[in-house]
Amino acid sequence: TLLANNFFFIVGSLSSALSPGILCLVVSRCVVGIGVGIASALVHVYIGEVVPAGRRGEHGAILVMMGTSGILVANLVCWAISDWRWVFALGIVPALLQVIWGSAIMPESTLWHKQRPKSLAMARRSFQVAAIEEGMDCENPECEEAILESTASWANL
Repeated sequence: TLLANNFFFIVGSLSSALSPGILCLVVSRCVVGIGVGIASALVHVYIGEVVPAGRRGEHGAILVMMGTSGILVANLVCWAISDWRWVFALGIVPALLQVIWGSAIMPESTLWHKQRPKSLAMARRSFQVAAIEEGMDCENPECEEAILESTASWANL
């Protein structure tokens, strides 16, 4: 879902850069805004599912710091380029990098594996890796129970 969300950034940035008028530009920026909103919600859920409990706060803080740094870099690029069409067009670069690089290194969450019966073994392995990082005993039957009994949905939010 995170990788599919890049569609909004790519389409919105390209249509912003190529917009023939103000109405197209406003609609294009709204498309990018939808992508930002979805990403803002999904990244926190992803961190909650993938990162061990003891390190979630650290990763949340890094996420906020990277967002702030991204705004600074975007403003510096805008100042250096001074052509609004190129600034909007460059918005596709982070989205393309995430599609190419992110699809190769971003692990699926344990919940993603659990929802696919063929991937349950991968869910067990992901949970065991997280348990080892937390200092838990993976041979303990409670690990298996935690995998099989854990449920999450939008209602839990």
